[in-house]
Amino acid sequence: VYDRQLRLWGVQAQQRLLKAKVLLWGLEGCNVEAAKNLVLAGVSLTIRDHRTVGIADVAYNYFLREDDMGKGRAESTAKRVQEMNPLCTVSSSSAPVGPCDDVAALSKELAAFDVLCLGFGVLDFDVKKAQAIDAACRAAGCCFILSVTCGELACFFSDLHKHTM
Repeated sequence: VYDRQLRLWGVQAQQRLLKAKVLLWGLEGCNVEAAKNLVLAGVSLTIRDHRTVGIADVAYNYFLREDDMGKGRAESTAKRVQEMNPLCTVSSSSAPVGPCDDVAALSKELAAFDVLCLGFGVLDFDVKKAQAIDAACRAAGCCFILSVTCGELACFFSDLHKHTM
């Protein structure tokens, strides 16, 4: 099924991808594209966003349609992402961000994931919350990627804990 990927990065890497559990939290530009690319590579996803679909979302999130207006971003996106690869598990959560001052509780919640891709907009660009979520990821052993997008521009921060080359 994943013949091209197997030839590109090998059997062991593909097996790791198939076992990976990724949380995409906040459906901004980078996470929309990441959802597509990860699910096509065989990665199981949880898409989390508490916000509802607006007209601007339909304009840039190609998984959303006008009939999704007023519905949850995560639920509406997850079902269409799932259609791209029925061999993966794509789930959704509309749980709100909530207070991030209890790093231990947040860490317990994130322990089920290998990687968290966080769209900064879902936090209303609150740096303190992003720092707390990064600390919770470190405590849980979950890699942390924070992305910020504005039109065609994007930047990201990654905390992969330990990296060797």
